[in-house]
Amino acid sequence: MSQGLCTALVDATEDAVNLILETLATVIAQDKRTSLADVEAVVAPMILKIWAENFNDPLLQSDVSDILDVLIDRPECLPSLCNRAFPTLGTIISNPSQQPNGLVEAALDIATVLLKRSTPETAALAYGTLYDPIIRLAVENDDHGILQSSAESLRAFVRAAGSGVLNIEGKSKSHTY
Repeated sequence: MSQGLCTALVDATEDAVNLILETLATVIAQDKRTSLADVEAVVAPMILKIWAENFNDPLLQSDVSDILDVLIDRPECLPSLCNRAFPTLGTIISNPSQQPNGLVEAALDIATVLLKRSTPETAALAYGTLYDPIIRLAVENDDHGILQSSAESLRAFVRAAGSGVLNIEGKSKSHTY
């Protein structure tokens, strides 16, 4: 059923997208027969695409957030969801001047949601793509909203990584800001 709803999203009108996303969130939350890991593989790419295209639409963001919450709450979904989301979020966060107004802050908020429920292993996945760009934003940006969101993301990252935060190695090359 999730696959069919995702297919319907492709050609849906703006009003229908909201209804389909609400239905999808309910179906995913209630379907006990289907592996959520399988559902995540179908749903996550579509949801992340809708999020990126409509980051400034609060109604769609609420629907996307509801679906992400269901997926994030399942330990079997979180690593693959993070593997899908972190590279996209990292690209957005790494290039703030090339993004539409509000997208960087929205990307930081999604990263924070993912990191808050992450394990140390998942936090290690985030390190290579998110840590340096978030630090750079926190140090170099003067937008209050981005500074606040950067601080929240860093807090979530450190909490998720736990005491192993000092041992994480990633793609990060330099820590001189």
